[in-house]
Amino acid sequence: MALYQPTVTPSQRAMHMRRVAAQQAVASAANTNLDRRWRKPLARTVPDHIERQENERAWTVAICGEENQHPRRYSIAQIIEAVARHFGVRPIDIVSARRTKDVVRPRQVAMYLARELTTRSLPEIGLRFGGRDHTTILWGINKIARMVAADNDIALDIDEVRRDLMEALR
Repeated sequence: MALYQPTVTPSQRAMHMRRVAAQQAVASAANTNLDRRWRKPLARTVPDHIERQENERAWTVAICGEENQHPRRYSIAQIIEAVARHFGVRPIDIVSARRTKDVVRPRQVAMYLARELTTRSLPEIGLRFGGRDHTTILWGINKIARMVAADNDIALDIDEVRRDLMEALR
């Protein structure tokens, strides 16, 4: 019994070879530091995560006076408990589906702090907050970031929670 072997026409083989050559060209262009359209070197910028790490390091030194203390060593559970304690709600309410005002604000603050103080991705943070979608987490983070810029009270609340977390780990 012979195995079935599909026949490949010369035009199909040529199309396949062109496709492979195009993929290789794209891969080699991605490895170079040239903008293919203008043939100029791409501008080098500092990635956001490095800039954020530098800002966190400066914040830690300003608060603690210690250079070697790493700010990203908190778990999301610790953050949720600290936020719940500060705002006077139960930790289970923060991860629940409730959408009342007294629960939503602490939940968004906890999401904001989880993003700032951990290395977890948005989907991972969403799983810890009751299986929420990453876009919901992003919305909460951005909302608190806007509020911090506009309202000094929420910024003070966040600083108090950060201080509580740092004291809990000492």
